[in-house]
Amino acid sequence: MGIRQKLFFINVRKDEIDMKKLLLACCIIVLCVGVIGYVGVSKRNILTDKKTQNVQIPNPFVDVKDIKEAISVAGFEISVPEKILNYKMGIIQAVKGDMIQVFYNNDKDEILVRKAIGTEDVSGDYQEYEKVEKVKIGNFDVTLKSNKDKIYLATWTDGKYSFSVSSKNGIDKAQMKKVTELKQMPLK
Repeated sequence: MGIRQKLFFINVRKDEIDMKKLLLACCIIVLCVGVIGYVGVSKRNILTDKKTQNVQIPNPFVDVKDIKEAISVAGFEISVPEKILNYKMGIIQAVKGDMIQVFYNNDKDEILVRKAIGTEDVSGDYQEYEKVEKVKIGNFDVTLKSNKDKIYLATWTDGKYSFSVSSKNGIDKAQMKKVTELKQMPLK
């Protein structure tokens, strides 16, 4: 082998060694990033699993004994009758500084009346209904949501407070109109 061939062989060998070192370094970096990423995800999943098993969202509703106590907790007025249609007042709950809800029950159904600060829908009912219509009841535009001939939800706002009346099993339009009118008249 001549000098030129030896020099060429040395240069090729040096380039080959540099390429091998570079390739090895890249493999090590990829491996380290993969291991770190895997460990990070595994730790996050373990922590999340442990946390979600023990953490629950606290119920913001406070059971109260009467409307007077509900008003005290919520910080605003509401006036509701002891009876709506053939439904008797049941559980009364309030959220501090935010909402009052009153359950009315009979043997077959439950009506829930809510009043809350703000103008957003406070019904908590996110179901899809066959029919959604706006009707004028008293001084308010009321949104009625129904399936077939039963109204399940009525919502409206007076600009400061939001209101909802919902029925578990649905009531007819005339009944919902009566309930909604009752709720509109005495509100303060």
